[in-house]
Amino acid sequence: MAKVKKIQAVTVSPVALLVLGMHRSGTSAFTRVLNLHGVALGENLMPAGPDNPSGFWEHADVVAVHERLLAALERTWDDPRPLPDNWLASAAAQTAFDALVAIVQRDFAGVSLWAVKDPRLCRLLPLWQRVLERCGVALRVVLVSRPPKEVVGSLARRDGLPPAIGELLWARYLLESVHASSGCRRVLLRYDALLADWRTQLQRVAQVLGVELHASADVARQIDAFLDPQLRHHQTADTADSAAAMALLPLLTTLPGTHATVGAVSRRVCGVAGN
Repeated sequence: MAKVKKIQAVTVSPVALLVLGMHRSGTSAFTRVLNLHGVALGENLMPAGPDNPSGFWEHADVVAVHERLLAALERTWDDPRPLPDNWLASAAAQTAFDALVAIVQRDFAGVSLWAVKDPRLCRLLPLWQRVLERCGVALRVVLVSRPPKEVVGSLARRDGLPPAIGELLWARYLLESVHASSGCRRVLLRYDALLADWRTQLQRVAQVLGVELHASADVARQIDAFLDPQLRHHQTADTADSAAAMALLPLLTTLPGTHATVGAVSRRVCGVAGN
């Protein structure tokens, strides 16, 4: 009697795309484009506001957990100081971990590809790495970049933040997101490049991260209508950002698709050259 061959099932882990980027860097626009490609964001999304009429595309419960954690650590989103030493081992971090695990299990169980976007992720990525590991979800990171001068201008208009604080925040979010995502499968996306040619950028993101992102003709028309160039307020061709900000740009050479000289990287991130 012939032996029956055993067929071993191949289990594919669900994938979470974590969208990282400083406030006012275009993360909302990119996350909506992901959503229109069929990437789940959860049902309880924050409503649009005067400062972001096209929507934030953030999970309200996740943002609330992040804010409670930062408050427990005596920090806010606009505090450029480092987080306290050993914050990840704190009782507040454990509480946030439990809450985030519950949200993931409640809202994304059985979902093969989903995303979370919140600028605070730049600072809280180590916590999310533990959350996704506990939930058996593969992590992919998209770091959305915008020239610091544009970010600083937008923050000054929206929040009245002094330029010096805006630059410190831009640097802090960049530094911590690049450091924490080291070793992760990640990709850099420039906001101006997304607005100029979202099709090429989404294809590149999908290829680097190893995910499927397809848009029908109808969806493509929706994205074309959504990505209004007017979304990019405070556009500047001036690349004379501060020396402090420019000194951090070489960190981006660690990201896929940016293997180039430091000078070339600085020019690309500041929006004066194409990909």
